[in-house]
Amino acid sequence: MKKKYTVNVHYDVVLTTEVFAENEEQALDLAVDNTDQMSLNEGECVDHDPCVTYVDICADEPLTSQKEELISRIIAVLKVNGYSYVPLNFTKDEIFFSSLNVDYINDEKEIANIDISYIIDSSVGKCQIENTPMECLTEVLSKVQSYVHNSK
Repeated sequence: MKKKYTVNVHYDVVLTTEVFAENEEQALDLAVDNTDQMSLNEGECVDHDPCVTYVDICADEPLTSQKEELISRIIAVLKVNGYSYVPLNFTKDEIFFSSLNVDYINDEKEIANIDISYIIDSSVGKCQIENTPMECLTEVLSKVQSYVHNSK
């Protein structure tokens, strides 16, 4: 399953300037002042350090009739029983799907939103059910049905 990664790349850029000063401390202060006006493009990149800041599983895929059918089945099970939280507790492609959370309108008669919570590499995320990858929805339906059945 493809995931969307947000990555920060930190660059160490060396900017060189010449200053006239009474001592080293003053020279350092003046150099910082001078380089504040310089473009980083004038410097030399001496190192870079990429780090992932967020991972998103939300699918960039069309809402197919098969996907709509699975979502409809999940919604039907949730509405009949009025559940607003279902523990999912399954892993797919190194992603731990922790729970399904439902926001209702009109005293649990109409569903406003369904979010799927997940954890990837210790990053916590949330995805609306419509944007959850198709390959995960079958397992979500199975977990919802099982939870409802075992709760009776």
